[in-house]
Amino acid sequence: MKINPIVVGRGMAGQAMERSLMIVSTLEREINFSTPRFFNRGDDLKSYTDKSADINLLCIANPHAYHTSTLLDGIAAGFNAIVVDKPVAINHEQIEKIKEISLPVGVCHGYRMMWGPQTIKSMCLAGDLGEIFAIEGSYLQSSSAQAALNPNKPSRQPWKNDPDASGPSDALFDIGSHWSDMAIWLAGEWPSNVDGKFSYVNSETEHRDSHVYLDFDFPSGIFARATVSKTYHGMSNNFEITALGSKGALTWRFLNPDEIVHGAGGTYSIIRRSDAEFGSCQRPFHGTGWIEGYIEVIRQTVRKSAGLEHRAVPTLQEQARLFEILLNLVENN
Repeated sequence: MKINPIVVGRGMAGQAMERSLMIVSTLEREINFSTPRFFNRGDDLKSYTDKSADINLLCIANPHAYHTSTLLDGIAAGFNAIVVDKPVAINHEQIEKIKEISLPVGVCHGYRMMWGPQTIKSMCLAGDLGEIFAIEGSYLQSSSAQAALNPNKPSRQPWKNDPDASGPSDALFDIGSHWSDMAIWLAGEWPSNVDGKFSYVNSETEHRDSHVYLDFDFPSGIFARATVSKTYHGMSNNFEITALGSKGALTWRFLNPDEIVHGAGGTYSIIRRSDAEFGSCQRPFHGTGWIEGYIEVIRQTVRKSAGLEHRAVPTLQEQARLFEILLNLVENN
């Protein structure tokens, strides 16, 4: 089995995909991976396919506005396996085009693929928390705060200041989408109502929301609430989520990814990871940080394309629905 991997985009996400591909190639010994190649802007994408390969794999990590068009170009060029970073679309026209795509596509909402969230989900389904009634948490970063306090420092991703390249939102689309995806996945249903409050303090441009409060109501009665911010001083990449049930609570924090806090009544205990099953398959407490999710999404997409046993990954169709919800929220505020 031969895989020909091509990466579109040379920024942080593109480099993460390249590293992830190299790690996956060491894990999947029965699959022959060619060395990942970066796509050069202006080239014909079809020229990057390899007729001798069993699977031509396209990994899309260019600016947000080009994800949909690159997906369509990749399919037309003959790629038969695709992984794309989020957001999958930034407007209603793109969302409608995505809905027409039938090729299975893995989306890099990687947090839910990590050990902690997977464990919380399995414990919720097993009834360990009793009746789930709320999902709470936050995703806090300080990039906008840092930029505001250092106005002479060049922007690391200047394209995000262009709404035609980045879309109509920043904090909500970029990191709030991760939290929203996680909450909907844990709830096991789509929200019946979504509300939010937006702040643009320390925003580099008018369209870049920097601090958002999110509220989801679900048909079963579960509600979810989160603070999403890029202007939270002192933070690095602090993703946190809690599932609250009638018999207990489970909290996972990305900054401590191999532990879950289990609360019951007035006491708590720590559930520590003891296996190397997910992502890079390294031993607990020797993980690969935020690219762990990229590794897992790419690995499972490749295994599915190769006809091997695999885990489910975030799909293009569900992410199109998610971003339609988030886009409507932006437009109504």
